[in-house]
Amino acid sequence: MLHIERARLGLALWKHAHHWITEAVAGEVSAADTTGLFLGAPAVAFLLSTTLPSVEHLYADARATLHRHITELAHRRTDAAFERIHHGSLPSFAEYDVFYGLTGIGAYLLRTDPGGRALERVLGYLVALTRPLGEGHRGLPGWWVDHGPNREHSADFPGGHDNLGVAHGVTGPLLLLAQALRRGIAVPGQSEAIRTISDHLDTWRQQSETGPWWPEHLTRHDLATGHPHQP
Repeated sequence: MLHIERARLGLALWKHAHHWITEAVAGEVSAADTTGLFLGAPAVAFLLSTTLPSVEHLYADARATLHRHITELAHRRTDAAFERIHHGSLPSFAEYDVFYGLTGIGAYLLRTDPGGRALERVLGYLVALTRPLGEGHRGLPGWWVDHGPNREHSADFPGGHDNLGVAHGVTGPLLLLAQALRRGIAVPGQSEAIRTISDHLDTWRQQSETGPWWPEHLTRHDLATGHPHQP
């Protein structure tokens, strides 16, 4: 993407960007269920969506093939996420985050197929993600993950945690929901979901001498006491 931006700004020839695009896809490009915006087919497709209009024809076939695989991937991943919600278990980062989850895949779809059914289902899933968890989880936020910030089960985060960041936390879904709404793309409950996340962030906003700040993540103890453990 750096080389594409340099070509866009007239700082380099397109052939340099094309060289690195071909290097990126020199091996197999996975469309498995573990791929996302930072890995595999969605990453390559997002990259190709940023090419210059004058050279888009060079990548049309590749983009069409990738898009078909990513659309199928989005439906599979959404089906699995709704099934997990139905069973009342906790999610992981990989289900919804920007890097590997449905928020990142949704960002690609918003850019390339904003009126498509796949994006509609991703947005619907993110709306469902904002609903409190049911019995057994004492009303934890729906995005509460079952592991620690490093994706490992840790004694420092018994019962998982609530991540407030963009890359892996609930602010990523907030951005996608809001960007879609600003473009006139909405599903039932989307505005309420945006308000739910925003209210949650407002609740955990902290104040210091230099201005407001937010904790990176929250534990069950933080929720119980109403205070973050992070200084």
